[in-house]
Amino acid sequence: EDEDYENVAVEKMDSWFIFAHVYDKVVNISCGDASQRIKWLAHVAIGKCAWSFVVINIRWFISFSFSARWDEIQYQGWKRLGIPTSVRLNHKDGEELDMNANIRDILRSGDHVHIETSIPPS
Repeated sequence: EDEDYENVAVEKMDSWFIFAHVYDKVVNISCGDASQRIKWLAHVAIGKCAWSFVVINIRWFISFSFSARWDEIQYQGWKRLGIPTSVRLNHKDGEELDMNANIRDILRSGDHVHIETSIPPS
């Protein structure tokens, strides 16, 4: 049984993490062995973000608020942001990545990518 626990620990250490920037939010994405495509990474990052518009009216006090927040429960960020249109390495003006490429073929664990969407936050 001890060997099984050691193997699990080694597998977890081999799990890749990519930091995905979606406008002003940074999402830490666990990618396992990184065999997924860049497009998958972008969709997961978008799904974890949600933008909400809140209006509060208490008597005569009216407050308008636009906030970016995490959507770790429903993963519905795509409803407000659409689909990924561009994924770039390191910064928003960085090298554009091929969305059909495998993560492990062009990135390293711990890399940062910047994602643009079909619907920018307004």
